[in-house]
Amino acid sequence: MNTQEALQVLKPEEATLEALKQAYRAAARKYHPDINPYGEELMKLVNAAYDLLVSSLGEWAIHENAAEGPGEMSLDEEMSGILSKIGHLPGLLFEICGTWLWVTGNTYLHRQALKDAGLFFAPKKKAWFWRPPESKTSSRGQWDLDKIRTVHGSRTIKTQSLQGLNA
Repeated sequence: MNTQEALQVLKPEEATLEALKQAYRAAARKYHPDINPYGEELMKLVNAAYDLLVSSLGEWAIHENAAEGPGEMSLDEEMSGILSKIGHLPGLLFEICGTWLWVTGNTYLHRQALKDAGLFFAPKKKAWFWRPPESKTSSRGQWDLDKIRTVHGSRTIKTQSLQGLNA
């Protein structure tokens, strides 16, 4: 299940934790096996959707609340700015998972440039990452990159497409 599917299951009215809890309670009242004898599988789906949306609240809230005030940078602009700083460095692989940017490959040679660009090193994953300030994690680093890719999706950025950012 991905974030969009989970949003379709629960359909919260707003991109807030409180609205998500209200949507979960409404679905639980409707599908709980004590109330609906045929709701056991549906309740499992509701629970899975809720767990996913709570763990990725920052990601889908950013997409839901895309209206920004004047002078605020969008997520695409922020990430483009970071990629323009580090996209030219040889031996790096760039991947977007949800709203996070992950950098792998031969990063040791470029560790100071990555740090200067605002990225952080995740030692368990042996990868560098950047995330928007609103995008917090609840897993506390327990997930590996494969699980992150599965839950949030993954898009690899080709280094050829970064050449235009450096111009």
